[in-house]
Amino acid sequence: MKDEITRLAGRFNCGIWDFYTKMGGLNSVSTWYSHGLMKHDKVHFTKEGYMLKDNLLFEAFIKSQEKSLDESITQ
Repeated sequence: MKDEITRLAGRFNCGIWDFYTKMGGLNSVSTWYSHGLMKHDKVHFTKEGYMLKDNLLFEAFIKSQEKSLDESITQ
């Protein structure tokens, strides 16, 4: 599935954000839960978890924009 999403993103020149890997991959929910970042259902985040997730997405977006700008300057 991940490979297909990556392939399609390349084909359509779209950005993707792999939060599954960023979160820690398989069984990482338990780690996030033990740090108070997931609710008891281990599906939804706590307020702190959503804030961290938002910050990670924002950081990734800024880095991608900086990379794009750097690439356009060097061309």
